[in-house]
Amino acid sequence: ATIIGIPLLPVAVLLVVAAGILGFAALSFYIGRALPLRIERGTAVLQLAIGTAIIVLLTSIPILGWMAWIAALLLTFGAVLRSRFGSQGGAPLPTTIPPAPPAAPPPAAPA
Repeated sequence: ATIIGIPLLPVAVLLVVAAGILGFAALSFYIGRALPLRIERGTAVLQLAIGTAIIVLLTSIPILGWMAWIAALLLTFGAVLRSRFGSQGGAPLPTTIPPAPPAAPPPAAPA
């Protein structure tokens, strides 16, 4: 295990760093997209920039900043792993809750 595991350690470190970067980019884009902006050109880039600015401002608060940083790191790292680094294919994970069945139509009124 050591002969095979030691050379793979840098690869694992790179994957963790990539997951963190992808997760924070996705969180920044999600926050920027949630804002009600009405801009026609460069919307995705602007949403990403505004989301990143909001995250930087929140994490620069003296005491709450590091707690927000750790919460965002755990949330985004888990989301990246859960989405298999953003892959679209494949069946849902077994822990995914199935969608609720459609609601039954109301009974017809008597004539």
